Amino acid sequence: MIIMCVLPIIGTHTYLQQALELEWRAAITRSMAQRYLSGSGPNGQGMFYKLHMNGALDNPDQRICDDVEGLVSGGLQLVVDIIGSVMRLLSFVPVLYRISPWTCFGTFVYCAASTGGAIFGFGIRIFKIQNAITKQQATLRYSLIRVRENAESVAFFRGGPTEWTKFQLMFSTLADTIYRKVRQITEFAMFKSIVKFSAFAVPVMLVGPKYMRGEAEFGEIAQTSFAFNMIFEALMLITARVPELSGMAVRISRVYTLHEVLQGEASTLQGVSRANPIGLSSEPESSIALREHAAEDASTTLDVRAMTLMTPPRSGAAQQTIISDLAFELKSGASLMIVGESGIGKSS
Repeated sequence: MIIMCVLPIIGTHTYLQQALELEWRAAITRSMAQRYLSGSGPNGQGMFYKLHMNGALDNPDQRICDDVEGLVSGGLQLVVDIIGSVMRLLSFVPVLYRISPWTCFGTFVYCAASTGGAIFGFGIRIFKIQNAITKQQATLRYSLIRVRENAESVAFFRGGPTEWTKFQLMFSTLADTIYRKVRQITEFAMFKSIVKFSAFAVPVMLVGPKYMRGEAEFGEIAQTSFAFNMIFEALMLITARVPELSGMAVRISRVYTLHEVLQGEASTLQGVSRANPIGLSSEPESSIALREHAAEDASTTLDVRAMTLMTPPRSGAAQQTIISDLAFELKSGASLMIVGESGIGKSS
């Protein structure tokens, strides 16, 4: 009877947690993808081109897809675990305090010291290494995607061996970084074992003198040990999950950085004149549009005046004028994009 009553509660809890995780992830993903692809700048311009050109951050695609997923799933599970730990503390702290106030205080001090040692001794280093691994994995995957999307060009120029050499170099770097993480995880596992095994002696050391003086019964030692272990497990939540929390901290950092960059770029684009936004113009569809974007204080490195561009001469075909009286300036660090319908002479 009890089992039949508990099963619906377990099923409801599981469904609600998964549904909340999905809705939370969908909200963040859609918000960031909308600003990245269509944006909130003039004429609904997206940020992808500008971020690609200025190199403001690495692999925004991975941040939107993988990092958001890991952040949401890990964050929600952490909230559930924290709630469970708080419930255990509320249940057993009064029990341990009633048996021995000093033992209760000592338990908190021991767990605080262990948590501090785990965070400052291992957590920060694991965070830095995991951050490097995440970037390297994303870059490695992007290199393969780039080859797939440009397979015809790579094959035409016989660039397979070159791409393989680049892949080997990037993968070797990734493997070395993972080995660094393995060493840190190994050291942390040893530290966690020392903390766990030492915990068996803490309640005995704290209550033992009281028992030797005849001020406590032997059963109190068993009760103290049980209450101590429950409180210990609740307070050691962070220490036991330092590697996972470091990985989640990396995802938080990457998603937050993407959010800030998109917000900053959107604010910049809001101040650009609608008559001349970067990457957008009002030229007729049949023309070739030259779109410039440069800093006002940059020095001019290319100055074109009164240029006429024609198709290459071919036997049996008359040359055609693609554009005439062309004039533009391209400043240092700037970019210029030529857009137009297919077949009107962009490549020429």
